[in-house]
Amino acid sequence: MPLRLWLSVSAICLLPLLQAATADTTNERSHSPGTANRFLVYMHGKFDDQAKPLRLPVAATASAPSPVNGRDLSQLIRLGREARLDAGRVLLSDLGVKSNQYIRVFFWAMVDGADDHQPQWRGTNSYGAPPQLLISLLDGSGRKIAQGPERIIAAFGPFPWHCYYQDLWLPQNAAALNFTFKNAWNKKAQFSGFSWQSISEAEASEGTDALQDPVSGSLATNIAYDSWSGHLRKLGNRYPWKFLQGPTIGLKGVHHDLTTARGLGDFFEQEALSDEDQLNHGVLYLARTFYKGKELGLLPEHMPADWDQQLLKLVLSAQDSKTGYWGTRKRPRSMGITFHLVNGLFSFGISREGEPAVPDRDRLLPAARLPGADRIVETTLKMQSRSNDGERKMAGWARSAYNYTGSPDRSESKASLVVTGNAIELLRRSELFVEPAARVQIYSAIKSAVRYVLDCCLEDDGAWRQSDVDESASSDSYMFRILDKSHYLERKLGRNRPPPAVRLVGQNEGAPQFAWHPSPGVPQSLRVYASGSNGHETLVAIVETNDAPALGSDPYTVVGNIRMAAERRWRSVWNPQSFLMKRLSEVADAERILLAPGQTRFSLRLPVPSQPLSFVSADWYGEESAPAELPMNAH
Repeated sequence: MPLRLWLSVSAICLLPLLQAATADTTNERSHSPGTANRFLVYMHGKFDDQAKPLRLPVAATASAPSPVNGRDLSQLIRLGREARLDAGRVLLSDLGVKSNQYIRVFFWAMVDGADDHQPQWRGTNSYGAPPQLLISLLDGSGRKIAQGPERIIAAFGPFPWHCYYQDLWLPQNAAALNFTFKNAWNKKAQFSGFSWQSISEAEASEGTDALQDPVSGSLATNIAYDSWSGHLRKLGNRYPWKFLQGPTIGLKGVHHDLTTARGLGDFFEQEALSDEDQLNHGVLYLARTFYKGKELGLLPEHMPADWDQQLLKLVLSAQDSKTGYWGTRKRPRSMGITFHLVNGLFSFGISREGEPAVPDRDRLLPAARLPGADRIVETTLKMQSRSNDGERKMAGWARSAYNYTGSPDRSESKASLVVTGNAIELLRRSELFVEPAARVQIYSAIKSAVRYVLDCCLEDDGAWRQSDVDESASSDSYMFRILDKSHYLERKLGRNRPPPAVRLVGQNEGAPQFAWHPSPGVPQSLRVYASGSNGHETLVAIVETNDAPALGSDPYTVVGNIRMAAERRWRSVWNPQSFLMKRLSEVADAERILLAPGQTRFSLRLPVPSQPLSFVSADWYGEESAPAELPMNAH
């Protein structure tokens, strides 16, 4: 890597180890499970040398500062504390940019103030503390169709001018960029140096190893000034992880050396238990960092061999005995924090129908079971909302349940996708350690939540809104988690329904022809399975009578439509190793048959005509009926 790609673009003075290194190195992606290539944030080795100026429609709010390294910072946006500024929109046509491509938007930022880096507001949630530039995509009517990550800057306190950037995918209907600035806690934040350039998909998808800082080993957005949550999110495998030593190697945004037992304990007691972000997005990654670093030989050599056991003791000591939840001192009960810690530190796996749970050893501290699982389940189930309709059916989990609420029905919204996704995964990871009666409750609660989300958050094109009260779809986040961690694509056999009325009626151009009379008024699909010689069944066809509403279509069809909508709208690519994508790949060759109104007959072209077939009806959640067996060896 040429030296110029990682030398500092801001005047940062560190200890000798970092004196030549950049504070401008990172690879942080928007963190929706299973996603890639939609709004990407890479800082390491990326500069605005070749970028074109981007003039925002808003006037500068202060006089121009001195240029940094020759950059034009004449358009200066200065925000005081608790300030927000909508800088308006820039038309893509004015930039000469076409849709279906990536662009990279650069900006410079700094925060004025004393160099103490011990904010007076610590003890709340520092996730929203750094100033931010939020970039949204609008269609021709001004409707938001996509939104970049809400967190690019991860430095809490003051930091000098620093270059950041954001990669954006422009879908077919993109017409404008909208720029919004916000500054929550800092006395004064400044933004300037706006520019852009077109980039290729390969540039937008560059891997972490190529972007890792060779001196500190960090992928943070601003290495010298970022908090632990900024350093631990993404890890590169090319260079040693010296950043774990924090202030020992000159980092200014972190205050403890995590490689020592004392440093780990002080960080947990002094920072993590006072700051939701450090629990959610710092402690969350510590087990993975230790185990992967140990495996790859990237940890500092002096880290104790029992470091993970020390971390386990700290985490167990902070659990609320009544609810089973974790939280900060100010918010001792938080579903969001509990979800993050269970997901990152107690990853015993999820038991699927017919498949045992598989622990993730990189995210599993040395514990025999999930502590307080029964209390976690009880607390989470109590916070599920009920719908506003007359029947008051169970819905999802509202935003008010993200931490803890005793009044889940008080808010107008009955489902936030982020909170509903957290609740579903928390319940499924806990169900391994609870009694059968509690597992029945978990199944029913998740089924109701998925139904409500599909009914109230999906748009006609398969995209989705982030809550049931949002005006439009803006992000591809969280739907993947809800579908992947629920039972939606698990095969759920023989749920007390009679077999479908299917019979073989003859041949049609050499293919067997069948007649199916679905139960009237009951949305359902017909699944056709072929039995192999080894007893394994393969789904060979799905027959449907409805191709629109999610609650009237087969779950495989619904997930396929949602996935394609996410790719069109946000360039989202779901994790091919996920349960959801594996199930879709297993049925990729199944024939899709849509019956016209009043049509009852259909033909199947079977790969092995003599294979015996079984037919089951499936409801909107994929719960199957008893099978109707039809031997085919006579035809």
